[in-house]
Amino acid sequence: MFLSELTPGDLRQGDVLAPMVFPRWNLSNYQLSGKVDKDARANVALTEVMMLDHVAPEGAAMNVQQKATPLRSLICSHDCEFDKSEIKNRNGILVAPIMPPPDTDNSEAIEALRHSARLNGDGRWDFIHLFPLEIAGSELLVADFSAMMAMGPPSNIRKVLIGMREQEMTDEARAQLQLKLAAFFGRREEPGDREPAD
Repeated sequence: MFLSELTPGDLRQGDVLAPMVFPRWNLSNYQLSGKVDKDARANVALTEVMMLDHVAPEGAAMNVQQKATPLRSLICSHDCEFDKSEIKNRNGILVAPIMPPPDTDNSEAIEALRHSARLNGDGRWDFIHLFPLEIAGSELLVADFSAMMAMGPPSNIRKVLIGMREQEMTDEARAQLQLKLAAFFGRREEPGDREPAD
């Protein structure tokens, strides 16, 4: 899945980055500081701000405070995004957090997850939001597409991320990542696929 050595050069889609502070946005749990409402209160929960009649004008500067966990991450942006002519026109580099798989005692589910970088025998994707990773010295890990975020500005953060590269995917593994990413964002919804959330 990964090359034995990093190829010198730029970021590549599928690169594994060293642990960084990775925020997991929780709308009921993070705070805004600054002039966020008509009373100019210093700290207000975001859920409260969303319900206020008079909030700060669009474009007003505010700071966000949110709990974060150091996590490895996977580069999800395509290689072309790092081209000098393109990166200046982008607002972020997409990364997905790498974490342990969902906790389960179901050995069949774990095995299905382990092989879910490819279509299953029925021609469907298992665990569509997760990409299994085999990183040396680690148990099974997954990149969670549903927790993806953009880091930027790209022209500034690119050099920092290059210095954080730990693993580089093989071309074959990168092709599978591209297919599953495309399926995650662009899969067709068949009748009966979706069940209403509680």
